[in-house]
Amino acid sequence: MKTKTPPHSQTQPNTQPCGCGKRRGVATVETAVCLPFILLMVFAGVEFSNVVFLKQTVNLAAYEAAKTLTAPGDNNALAIQTAQGIMTTRRTPNYTISIAPAVTENTPRGTSVSVTVTASASNLSFGPVSFMSGRSVTAVVTMARL
Repeated sequence: MKTKTPPHSQTQPNTQPCGCGKRRGVATVETAVCLPFILLMVFAGVEFSNVVFLKQTVNLAAYEAAKTLTAPGDNNALAIQTAQGIMTTRRTPNYTISIAPAVTENTPRGTSVSVTVTASASNLSFGPVSFMSGRSVTAVVTMARL
């Protein structure tokens, strides 16, 4: 009676005939090399997305303030309140709003009125790297007085 010999993988459980064991170290090294770049790209993407959102917020606040300001009447306080409301709603902590020239009821029609809104982009970082520290985003909207 003849006995069958077991297949190669059953006789030597620790050896891998396909050579897969040699690649384990390479995958670890590849991960160690690529992971910092991947994390940098993720944090940069989040931060620049926040900058785009901030830029849209500043543009919207300046536009709405200018639209309110150019309507007939004395609307300086209402224009500033409108811009502040937008900036507060969108959780923008550090900003300034300026109007030039100052508008009163006696300001003639057709006068160009500029509203400038500036916000700090320094507090947008969530990660260890800050690309926007010390920078700000500004929007200027100019409209004619109605």
